[in-house]
Amino acid sequence: MKNQWMAYVIVAVISALAGVAIAGPPNNVGTDATIIVPESIASTTTVAPVATAAPSTTVAAEPDAELDAEPDVAEEPDENATTTTEPAATTTTTEVDTLVAPADLIVVSVNGAGTAGLATRVRNELRDAGYTATRATDGTTFVDDTVVYFFPLFEREAALVAEQLGLDPADVQAIEFAPQFGQIDGDQVAVYIGRDRS
Repeated sequence: MKNQWMAYVIVAVISALAGVAIAGPPNNVGTDATIIVPESIASTTTVAPVATAAPSTTVAAEPDAELDAEPDVAEEPDENATTTTEPAATTTTTEVDTLVAPADLIVVSVNGAGTAGLATRVRNELRDAGYTATRATDGTTFVDDTVVYFFPLFEREAALVAEQLGLDPADVQAIEFAPQFGQIDGDQVAVYIGRDRS
């Protein structure tokens, strides 16, 4: 009986040694160890090697140079700075007054010399020159010199009438200086005929 127990102990030790021989010593197996299989088992079984995890390496990302730069800060307005504002360009339209055509100009021929038919004669002279809207009337005052008077805005037209009658530019004046004559009927120019044309 004592020998039988010893036999069990020997078998157990041999089994343990066989296990160590097969599996290797305990706690010494690394993560990349390969299990060695006895030839009797290897002929029928293929054991895949244990995959080893690649060591993980954490690399700290380098800070972005642009992120490290100081953020743009809007500059505070300078209280002493002066701002020059260019004035907006303006366009000025100047209306050019056009001369009233002789045929459209209303002219009154005024007899200021007391000579019968004098106003009609000057009126006909002007009509022959294209001043067809001309009428004749008598004045209330006798004058020596013939003067062409213009109503507001018709000074240039009056100057042309005076030129047509052979008068000087000095013989053209504003209507407020004219002697009184008959009724004004939309007249624009008045020729007050003096004794110099009788």
